Amino acid sequence: MHKQMSFFSELRRRGVLQTLFGYVGIVWLIVQVMETTLPAFDLPPIYVRWVIIAAVVLAVPVLALSWIFEWSPSGLTTQTKLDATQPSTTPSRRADLVVIAILAIAVTFFAFDKLVLQPNAAANNTLAVVPFGFVPKDVERDYIGYGIAADILGKLAGNVGLRLVPRSVSFNIPSGETPLEFARTLGVTYLLEGAVRHRGEQLQVTIELLDTKAGLSVWGTSQSTTESQLYHLVREVIADVEEQLGVNRTAPQAQHTPDPEAYRKRLSAAYLASSWNEANATKAIALIEEVVQADPNYALAWSNLGAMMLNAANSGWVTRAASYRSTQTAVDRLLVLAPESPEGYRLAAALAMNYDAEMAAALKHIEEALARDPYDLAVLNEASLVLLQIGRLDEAIALDEYIVARSPFDSVSSRNLILKYTYADRLQDALDELARAAEITRDVAHAHYRAGEISLLMGDLDRAAEAFLTETDAAYRLKGRALIAYARGDTDAAEQALGELIEKFGSRWPSEVAHVYAYSGQTAAAMQWLDKEIKVYGRGGWGEWQLQRLYDNLRSTPQWHDFLISLNAHESQLARHRFNFDPSRYR
Repeated sequence: MHKQMSFFSELRRRGVLQTLFGYVGIVWLIVQVMETTLPAFDLPPIYVRWVIIAAVVLAVPVLALSWIFEWSPSGLTTQTKLDATQPSTTPSRRADLVVIAILAIAVTFFAFDKLVLQPNAAANNTLAVVPFGFVPKDVERDYIGYGIAADILGKLAGNVGLRLVPRSVSFNIPSGETPLEFARTLGVTYLLEGAVRHRGEQLQVTIELLDTKAGLSVWGTSQSTTESQLYHLVREVIADVEEQLGVNRTAPQAQHTPDPEAYRKRLSAAYLASSWNEANATKAIALIEEVVQADPNYALAWSNLGAMMLNAANSGWVTRAASYRSTQTAVDRLLVLAPESPEGYRLAAALAMNYDAEMAAALKHIEEALARDPYDLAVLNEASLVLLQIGRLDEAIALDEYIVARSPFDSVSSRNLILKYTYADRLQDALDELARAAEITRDVAHAHYRAGEISLLMGDLDRAAEAFLTETDAAYRLKGRALIAYARGDTDAAEQALGELIEKFGSRWPSEVAHVYAYSGQTAAAMQWLDKEIKVYGRGGWGEWQLQRLYDNLRSTPQWHDFLISLNAHESQLARHRFNFDPSRYR
């Protein structure tokens, strides 16, 4: 014991302990500074690892030198030249002060980094997840790689500090571009890519996280697994990616482990739904129905079923009655299986607002969803919609701006903001956001028609006509032709385009016909088509739709007033609703 104490005393006398503490403090401070400043110079985090490895290697010679040499009053000298019986208190005291100073600087920087720098730096984490290919290509198994990537992307969406490229963009890489080139075009910080290979009875899944600027891997894994173990692999990958990117999940993770076959079918359904047409929607819904029958406790599958049925009804591929029944069943199951999740309440709000026309119930459901996760983007999109429905347009716009800032690649969120800017007569803002979204996402629905309508409202008829002419959707192109012809006073051309619109799309989209009649000042015809809209799509949603600028010519008419009153959508009725929402947290 005496020898151990003597050795410890000798270490302190020679300043080895002070050197060790100071060395650790300096290395730690360098690492913290690098983690903070590397993104500013577009350098990957792998450099931090190299510094740590170098520091560990150099620690031995540094400590050895501190054993041999010491600063004395006469300068640097070897320890053997000092009187071993006299503690070198002056140099030791000086070394202690140096160590204390280094540690004080390190602690100060740590506090500044955690409280000031990290919250801002987290917002710079942008990630694109691309579909994992099956190698060699196997049409029958492509859904596996696609489904794994889609699942990872969906679960990463629960992180506030991570801006994700939505699946509609990142899963549609232009022909001729590599995933890395595509990610660089989008301007994202990180890319998650992977591949799946068949190895006998096993699947070899390789996944890599790349720093897009440097083109270097910052994390990767290659694991042998089976289809029955894919769910566990996905959970491990999500945890590793979150740790690597330094982001924190706001919503709780699901605890239920799904039946392996049910999980496989859900991946297959997601793959089908990626090409959203009537045939694929029908197959995807049938698969998801099989999943919930085989594993009735699979909450995510119930959520998928509700969302798919709502989307299919909006597309006209299933009846509203069938959609309502399936979605209501999904809501009931979600509220039992995952009461801590906001998803069941979000779907319940959509039903109450768009099917039941019960705004008070919709507001209550959204409040419940926000209480469970106030930063869930799907919930925030629904919250923005209900704000719009009850006439709080400015708050809805502010919330949409926050959503777009968090998810700048999401064309749906951008479209929502563009519509609200248009409702608020902020037409130049609408055009600017449309241009930004079209450039960065390449996927804004009906972008040319939207640009044409905004230009029409601004009085720029030539620009409007050019935009309408280039719209790819046939219904919107016809609608645009009719609008611009009426604006130019060409009644014959307008009636021809409108007649074709009615013949081809009137039964499916009555409101689009009503828009044209309202814009042209034909009040009676517009009201007739609005009545048809109600018969086809119900009485919900009019808190938003009554803001449509193409209805401006109707607003002063008694028919319009009575129509809104009958739908509980008049501004005097909407103002009675109370929604407990704090916009200050989303600035």
